[in-house]
Amino acid sequence: MIVAGIVFLVWRRGRAARLAEEKVAAAASKVASFQTTVTVSSRSSVPSYAPSRYYSSTPPTLEALQKQSSQTWIKAGKAVSAAGFTVPDGLVYVGAELIRQDGRGPDNCLINPKLSVADPRGSVPEMPYYPHYSEVSPEARGYYLRWLSSGKRDPSVGIGYVFLYFYGLERRLMLDRVSDEYDALVGEVKRLHELYGKNYSVNRYARQLLEAARLVHSNRKFYDDETPVNQRDYELPLSVRLGVGQLLGEGKTIPWNWMFAWAVNDPETNLRTAASRAATEFQDLFHIRFDKAYPSGFKLNPPKKRLAWSYRAASASFQVDLAQAIGDLPDIVGLSGPMNKMRPIVDACMTDLDAYSRFLGRRPDGRGSIQAMALLPPDLVHKVDGEDVRKLRAWLGSVLEKGPALVDSGELLSRINGSGNVAYGRTAIRACAEVLAGFDVALMPNPRVSLQLPKAGQPFVLYRYKGGEMPDAELATYRLASLSLLFAVFVAHADRNLSANEQQRLFQLAQAAAKLSDRGRIDLQAHLQWLLAVPPELNALKSRLSALSPDDRQQLGQIALSVASVDADVRPAEVDALQRIYKVLGLNQDGVLSDLHAKMAEAAQNGLVPIQLGDQSAPGFSIPKKPQVAGATTEIRLDPDRLKAISESTQRVNQLLSKVFAEDADPSELAVEKVVVPDKDASEAPSAEPANEFEGLAPQYRGFLMEALSRLEWQRQELDTLAKSHDLMTDGAVETINEWSFDRFGDALLEDGDPIKVHSQLVGNMTRMAHA
Repeated sequence: MIVAGIVFLVWRRGRAARLAEEKVAAAASKVASFQTTVTVSSRSSVPSYAPSRYYSSTPPTLEALQKQSSQTWIKAGKAVSAAGFTVPDGLVYVGAELIRQDGRGPDNCLINPKLSVADPRGSVPEMPYYPHYSEVSPEARGYYLRWLSSGKRDPSVGIGYVFLYFYGLERRLMLDRVSDEYDALVGEVKRLHELYGKNYSVNRYARQLLEAARLVHSNRKFYDDETPVNQRDYELPLSVRLGVGQLLGEGKTIPWNWMFAWAVNDPETNLRTAASRAATEFQDLFHIRFDKAYPSGFKLNPPKKRLAWSYRAASASFQVDLAQAIGDLPDIVGLSGPMNKMRPIVDACMTDLDAYSRFLGRRPDGRGSIQAMALLPPDLVHKVDGEDVRKLRAWLGSVLEKGPALVDSGELLSRINGSGNVAYGRTAIRACAEVLAGFDVALMPNPRVSLQLPKAGQPFVLYRYKGGEMPDAELATYRLASLSLLFAVFVAHADRNLSANEQQRLFQLAQAAAKLSDRGRIDLQAHLQWLLAVPPELNALKSRLSALSPDDRQQLGQIALSVASVDADVRPAEVDALQRIYKVLGLNQDGVLSDLHAKMAEAAQNGLVPIQLGDQSAPGFSIPKKPQVAGATTEIRLDPDRLKAISESTQRVNQLLSKVFAEDADPSELAVEKVVVPDKDASEAPSAEPANEFEGLAPQYRGFLMEALSRLEWQRQELDTLAKSHDLMTDGAVETINEWSFDRFGDALLEDGDPIKVHSQLVGNMTRMAHA
């Protein structure tokens, strides 16, 4: 049976050879002009090889293979001509015989000059997926030789032609292992990879060859090489296994770059669009977060499994065992523990970059813009360096050169957005705060912590701070302190003459706030600076405070009394201010004097100078003079213990303030994943239905308000007449409309007085915001 099998194989090969010769003869008769000789420059003669029709099934020795290679290989820079085509730079095998490692016929890559070549006549002949020079058509050989002679760089060439050339490079690198040609061969493989690497097969096999070629040089530190990216396949790349394995073999921890390479190239890791579209930011973010979690690198005990690997040629014509070149290294393939710790970091990085990635999908040229910066995680914003960002950084540097500064709200939005046509509101302010944080600049008032925000045209306070936002656990303490400041500033502003001493007293009150971190104190100082520049408006608080229970409002009234009487010097205008605070809180205004007297009596028990109430017909209160002490100064002194008691809050007060400071969600912000600085160049804008300007206002007040908006101001008597025509009381209608207005617009529509002024632009602003 064995003999019969051998006879059959010989007969089959003979028949195939005869058929091939018949095809050669037919092709030669069609294209007689093509030459069938070969000449090699820089050589005195070319061996005259007789085509071998039969090959032994016994695998040849490596020595025999390398001997044939040396006889047929054309080195880099050596020209060779075949069938009228000249390959100017060599790097090909040319001859009659170059046996495969398994002995089963000639190697795929061998250019046999005895085989016929035909003119493809402008077409691209079909080339099989696994091409073989001796088995393709004469037209395909002609096309292949033309591609070789033209520099091997035509981007439209079929991938089969690229592989036919690639087969020769991989044989020379891995089977022949000629060290003096290593750099030229590796350089040529890299060139092919760059030109044709978009093809999956070229990309895969070129990478594998380059990885294997690294093993040709012994005693290498693989972990010093550049870590691989975008090399995902059905198995972990050899370069990752070598780099990490060598680190473990030497008892080293694994640094961030090799853990990143391991994670993103692992076939089990699910990478989303953000990982590729924002690849640089993804890697930088992983680096930052890995270093926070593993500042000394990732510690891993080497596995017992040893790394063994063989190079299987893309042509399937040979295989090389590289175990000796690798050495004794642990193999990380199959380890699940390290990836179970890395994938949560990878997933979190992709999630935090999703909004930024979607922005780049809409605006591929938007990287480095302020809009892009607003979408980046805080860890990365300092890396943005586009032209608009540099301009904004320079402007902030000039504004804050001498410390915290007041900046007009319109100018701030214009600087950040590059346009003055941005709807002013909570969304825009929050976006500004996020952008400024990327420059280590804070903004006050801040939508996250402040009870009141500036109106359009009013200023913000900008100040430098690096280190993140105030922690959530500190918010209640800060809010109590800021509300105390608001009441204190309102009282101080009561006489419309805020002296330097009063300002100093207020800053002392801010500094005395207890249980605040450095960030909290800096924020509170900035908040006070804003309150001094923009006197607080109590009406803005009324709608929020009225929802509280009587006990809660009474608690806040005690805070107002405490800050008003902190230096035992209460004037008639301040008493009037306290009465207005009581009104906003829904407390009995007539009880201010008795409550103030009780508070002063409490102060007397603590050793402070008590206030003496004079005759009610007197314009104010009579305060006894303090005895003069030798060496005493006129500097205002505050009782630190009392200030501390004012700033400390109970759990009940903290819960109370969490209700007062709770943000009302803007309808336009619902279902928005992240605040974005409005994109002035965006080609797509969401459609919006016309807003109902009077939504939320009781129907009986709408007709009155519509008529009131027809004028910029009303004499009190005229507005009384208008209110009566709608069966309304003027004061009640104005108060109801303003409460609704503060909820909807953040400001009062009707400014009480005589005349009564109408801020009709607020309704127009809301309409514009709905369409922005």
